Amino acid sequence: MPLYRRVFTGLFFSLFFFWTISAQAEPNIMNIDHPSKLPMTGFGSAFAVIDDVDKDGTPDYLIGAYQHRWNDNDRQGRAFVYSGRSGSLIYTIDNPAPQPDGAFGFALAAVGDLNADGVSDLLIGAFGQGEAGSALSLTLGGQE
Repeated sequence: MPLYRRVFTGLFFSLFFFWTISAQAEPNIMNIDHPSKLPMTGFGSAFAVIDDVDKDGTPDYLIGAYQHRWNDNDRQGRAFVYSGRSGSLIYTIDNPAPQPDGAFGFALAAVGDLNADGVSDLLIGAFGQGEAGSALSLTLGGQE
């Protein structure tokens, strides 16, 4: 193959590749704040991209705040689900077994639909839950 044809072919594929990448999606940069604007909650220390909870066509975010004080329990922790499109709060997930120093929301993961109910499930870790700092993993289905 002549040199000019190889150069033209390489240039064509390079331009096509970069054009298709830029045509797919523009980055969406947004600030997501703690819904109560509380300091020292550990908000954002754990973050997971999850399936589209609010059905707007964009994956959503699960954000942990493992030091969040809730119901008079220091460092009980909470987790928040935010829209990936608008950044608005969709719902809050509280520790189902509240206790001080539970650190609910320290670790987060999207794990797909484990129980086959059609709704993606989430794992939320709480390293201070139970006795002697035993870990808790919670599997959640959808919340309406």
